[in-house]
Amino acid sequence: QEEDAALALSELRNAAPLGPQDAEARLNLARGLYRIGDLDAAVEECRAAIKLNASDPQAYAQLGVLLMAKQDWRGASAALKEAVRLDSTMAQAHYSLGIVQYTTGNVKAAIESYRQALELQPNFPDGRYRLALLLKLVNRGEEAAQLMEQAATGGVPQAQFFLGNAYKSGQGVQKN
Repeated sequence: QEEDAALALSELRNAAPLGPQDAEARLNLARGLYRIGDLDAAVEECRAAIKLNASDPQAYAQLGVLLMAKQDWRGASAALKEAVRLDSTMAQAHYSLGIVQYTTGNVKAAIESYRQALELQPNFPDGRYRLALLLKLVNRGEEAAQLMEQAATGGVPQAQFFLGNAYKSGQGVQKN
Protein backbone atom coordinates (compact mmCIF):
# COMPACT_ATOMS: atom_id res chain seq x y z
CA GLN A 1 0.00 0.00 0.00
CA GLU A 2 2.94 2.35 0.54
CA GLU A 3 3.81 2.11 -3.16
CA ASP A 4 0.17 2.78 -4.04
CA ALA A 5 0.07 5.78 -1.71
CA ALA A 6 3.33 7.13 -3.12
CA LEU A 7 2.15 6.66 -6.70
CA ALA A 8 -1.20 8.28 -5.95
CA LEU A 9 0.56 11.18 -4.22
CA SER A 10 2.84 11.65 -7.22
CA GLU A 11 -0.18 11.81 -9.52
CA LEU A 12 -1.92 14.28 -7.20
CA ARG A 13 1.17 16.51 -7.03
CA ASN A 14 1.41 16.49 -10.80
CA ALA A 15 -2.27 17.44 -11.08
CA ALA A 16 -2.06 20.32 -8.57
CA PRO A 17 0.25 22.57 -10.65
CA LEU A 18 -1.99 22.09 -13.68
CA GLY A 19 -4.91 23.44 -11.70
CA PRO A 20 -3.59 25.60 -8.87
CA GLN A 21 -6.99 27.28 -8.68
CA ASP A 22 -8.73 23.90 -8.34
CA ALA A 23 -9.80 23.56 -4.71
CA GLU A 24 -10.74 19.91 -5.13
CA ALA A 25 -7.29 19.03 -6.49
CA ARG A 26 -5.67 20.80 -3.53
CA LEU A 27 -7.93 18.94 -1.10
CA ASN A 28 -7.13 15.61 -2.77
CA LEU A 29 -3.43 16.42 -2.51
CA ALA A 30 -3.91 17.21 1.20
CA ARG A 31 -5.53 13.79 1.69
CA GLY A 32 -2.63 12.09 -0.09
CA LEU A 33 -0.08 13.95 2.00
CA TYR A 34 -1.98 12.95 5.14
CA ARG A 35 -1.88 9.28 4.11
CA ILE A 36 1.92 9.38 3.91
CA GLY A 37 2.22 11.37 7.14
CA ASP A 38 3.32 14.77 5.81
CA LEU A 39 0.97 16.71 8.10
CA ASP A 40 2.47 20.16 7.62
CA ALA A 41 2.22 20.01 3.83
CA ALA A 42 -1.27 18.53 4.10
CA VAL A 43 -2.39 21.42 6.32
CA GLU A 44 -0.98 23.91 3.81
CA GLU A 45 -2.87 22.26 0.94
CA CYS A 46 -6.08 22.18 2.98
CA ARG A 47 -5.76 25.86 3.76
CA ALA A 48 -5.11 26.56 0.08
CA ALA A 49 -8.26 24.62 -0.82
CA ILE A 50 -10.24 26.65 1.73
CA LYS A 51 -8.91 29.92 0.28
CA LEU A 52 -10.13 28.77 -3.12
CA ASN A 53 -13.51 27.56 -1.85
CA ALA A 54 -14.38 28.85 1.61
CA SER A 55 -17.78 27.16 1.55
CA ASP A 56 -16.53 23.55 1.24
CA PRO A 57 -17.36 21.68 4.45
CA GLN A 58 -15.17 18.73 3.38
CA ALA A 59 -12.09 20.97 3.34
CA TYR A 60 -12.80 22.22 6.85
CA ALA A 61 -13.46 18.67 8.08
CA GLN A 62 -10.17 17.47 6.56
CA LEU A 63 -8.34 20.43 8.09
CA GLY A 64 -9.87 19.55 11.45
CA VAL A 65 -8.64 15.95 11.20
CA LEU A 66 -5.17 17.12 10.22
CA LEU A 67 -5.02 19.54 13.12
CA MET A 68 -6.19 16.76 15.45
CA ALA A 69 -3.25 14.66 14.24
CA LYS A 70 -0.98 17.59 15.08
CA GLN A 71 -2.71 17.94 18.47
CA ASP A 72 -3.77 21.50 17.67
CA TRP A 73 -7.06 21.12 19.52
CA ARG A 74 -8.16 24.76 19.28
CA GLY A 75 -7.55 24.87 15.53
CA ALA A 76 -9.19 21.48 15.04
CA SER A 77 -12.24 22.59 17.00
CA ALA A 78 -12.62 25.76 14.93
CA ALA A 79 -12.26 23.89 11.63
CA LEU A 80 -14.69 21.13 12.62
CA LYS A 81 -17.26 23.62 13.92
CA GLU A 82 -17.06 25.42 10.60
CA ALA A 83 -17.54 22.12 8.73
CA VAL A 84 -20.63 21.39 10.82
CA ARG A 85 -21.92 24.93 10.33
CA LEU A 86 -21.58 24.58 6.57
CA ASP A 87 -23.10 21.08 6.50
CA SER A 88 -24.82 19.89 9.67
CA THR A 89 -25.34 16.42 8.15
CA MET A 90 -21.66 15.44 8.25
CA ALA A 91 -21.65 12.63 10.81
CA GLN A 92 -17.86 12.25 10.65
CA ALA A 93 -17.35 15.95 11.44
CA HIS A 94 -19.63 15.67 14.50
CA TYR A 95 -17.73 12.54 15.58
CA SER A 96 -14.33 14.19 15.18
CA LEU A 97 -15.59 17.27 17.01
CA GLY A 98 -16.65 14.97 19.86
CA ILE A 99 -13.10 13.64 20.07
CA VAL A 100 -11.70 17.18 20.23
CA GLN A 101 -14.26 18.27 22.83
CA TYR A 102 -13.50 15.29 25.06
CA THR A 103 -9.76 15.83 24.68
CA THR A 104 -10.14 19.44 25.77
CA GLY A 105 -12.28 18.48 28.77
CA ASN A 106 -15.74 19.39 27.52
CA VAL A 107 -17.47 16.06 28.21
CA LYS A 108 -21.00 17.43 27.92
CA ALA A 109 -20.35 18.88 24.45
CA ALA A 110 -18.58 15.68 23.39
CA ILE A 111 -21.61 13.62 24.39
CA GLU A 112 -23.85 15.87 22.30
CA SER A 113 -21.51 15.68 19.31
CA TYR A 114 -21.43 11.87 19.48
CA ARG A 115 -25.22 11.78 19.80
CA GLN A 116 -25.53 13.98 16.72
CA ALA A 117 -23.14 11.73 14.78
CA LEU A 118 -25.21 8.68 15.73
CA GLU A 119 -28.45 10.39 14.80
CA LEU A 120 -27.02 11.08 11.35
CA GLN A 121 -25.35 7.70 10.98
CA PRO A 122 -27.09 5.11 13.20
CA ASN A 123 -24.82 2.26 12.05
CA PHE A 124 -21.64 3.72 13.57
CA PRO A 125 -20.22 1.21 16.10
CA ASP A 126 -17.18 3.30 17.03
CA GLY A 127 -19.43 6.30 17.70
CA ARG A 128 -21.51 4.13 20.01
CA TYR A 129 -18.36 2.93 21.76
CA ARG A 130 -17.04 6.44 22.39
CA LEU A 131 -20.44 7.68 23.56
CA ALA A 132 -20.72 4.68 25.87
CA LEU A 133 -17.35 5.50 27.43
CA LEU A 134 -18.42 9.07 28.14
CA LEU A 135 -21.78 8.03 29.54
CA LYS A 136 -19.96 5.61 31.85
CA LEU A 137 -17.74 8.50 32.89
CA VAL A 138 -20.78 10.60 33.90
CA ASN A 139 -22.34 7.68 35.81
CA ARG A 140 -24.98 6.71 33.27
CA GLY A 141 -24.03 3.05 33.44
CA GLU A 142 -27.17 1.42 32.07
CA GLU A 143 -27.31 3.61 28.97
CA ALA A 144 -23.56 3.16 28.56
CA ALA A 145 -23.88 -0.63 28.80
CA GLN A 146 -26.59 -0.68 26.12
CA LEU A 147 -24.46 1.37 23.73
CA MET A 148 -21.39 -0.68 24.60
CA GLU A 149 -23.29 -3.86 23.73
CA GLN A 150 -24.33 -2.37 20.39
CA ALA A 151 -20.72 -1.35 19.70
CA ALA A 152 -19.49 -4.83 20.66
CA THR A 153 -22.06 -6.42 18.35
CA GLY A 154 -20.89 -3.98 15.67
CA GLY A 155 -17.38 -5.41 15.93
CA VAL A 156 -15.47 -2.88 18.04
CA PRO A 157 -12.87 -5.04 19.88
CA GLN A 158 -12.46 -2.58 22.76
CA ALA A 159 -16.22 -2.63 23.30
CA GLN A 160 -16.23 -6.41 23.33
CA PHE A 161 -13.51 -6.42 25.98
CA PHE A 162 -15.21 -3.69 28.04
CA LEU A 163 -18.58 -5.44 27.86
CA GLY A 164 -17.06 -8.75 28.89
CA ASN A 165 -15.64 -7.10 32.00
CA ALA A 166 -18.98 -5.38 32.68
CA TYR A 167 -20.77 -8.75 32.66
CA LYS A 168 -18.05 -10.24 34.84
CA SER A 169 -18.45 -7.55 37.50
CA GLY A 170 -22.12 -6.62 36.95
CA GLN A 171 -21.42 -2.99 36.04
CA GLY A 172 -24.48 -1.60 34.23
CA VAL A 173 -25.62 -5.11 33.30
CA GLN A 174 -26.71 -8.18 35.18
CA LYS A 175 -23.66 -10.07 36.40
CA ASN A 176 -23.10 -13.10 34.19
